[in-house]
Amino acid sequence: MKKRFFFVLFTIFISTFLFCKSSPAKKTKPVNSTSTTRKTSSPSNSKKRVQQKTQGNAKSKQNSSNTSNAKAKSKNSLWNIKPLDTARNVDYLSDFEKNVILEMNKARTNPKQYADLYIVPRLENFDGYNYIEKRMSAAGPYNWTIRTQEGPAAVKECIKYMYEQTPRPPLKPSKELTQAARDHAESQVVTDQLGHTGVDGSTPSERMQNYGIFMATAENIFYCVDTARNTVVKFLIDDGVDSRGHRKNIMNRKYNIAGVGYAECEENRRDECVIDFAQSYMEK
Repeated sequence: MKKRFFFVLFTIFISTFLFCKSSPAKKTKPVNSTSTTRKTSSPSNSKKRVQQKTQGNAKSKQNSSNTSNAKAKSKNSLWNIKPLDTARNVDYLSDFEKNVILEMNKARTNPKQYADLYIVPRLENFDGYNYIEKRMSAAGPYNWTIRTQEGPAAVKECIKYMYEQTPRPPLKPSKELTQAARDHAESQVVTDQLGHTGVDGSTPSERMQNYGIFMATAENIFYCVDTARNTVVKFLIDDGVDSRGHRKNIMNRKYNIAGVGYAECEENRRDECVIDFAQSYMEK
């Protein structure tokens, strides 16, 4: 009886063993299947992603441009430009010369606002007496440095002065004053002379009287010109000029006409801008 019982158990064991061996094993999915089975992007998918990225960058640049334009428009909206842009439609001035008159008129008609927008920010660009300005050239951005005589003190004094001023009437352009200013600028860049005395020994008043009869005249000269606004701002700050005569000429209430003469000299890069002021004019 015992022998028969063990024989049955042995038979069951052998059958179970053979069945398990012949059954296929169940495959287990790898734990890191997402990393080991990542599909390679097709060229079309890559192209789509590049296009999406390019479009995204373009949108970003457009948004940045829109922001910059919005800021520029916001600044311009602070001015009623039309009555200040008195020289825009004359045919004897260049765009630069017209812009010089516009900048002077902005300063004259709203001194505090002009100081806030264009003079106060200059205080951030000083390193001691060095004024450092970021500029752009064909090779890329660079720092333009000039050694001032008074440092930020002159800028602060100018800001205080502009805050204390009341509006003046805008200047009107004068063809006769422009001719006198241009004569002096063009002769000086050729001869490399400096100052208010002409190459023929003439004074500013004498040069103006060549083209008409003027009352109460004055003259500003700026060398190494870059932009119309910088020209006017630097005249207003008047670094190193004890009398602040250039500033006083621009802001003088009695002057109501002006002429601007700009001359460019490629050899020594010392461009020149001459501004002649007068109270009144009569033909000879």
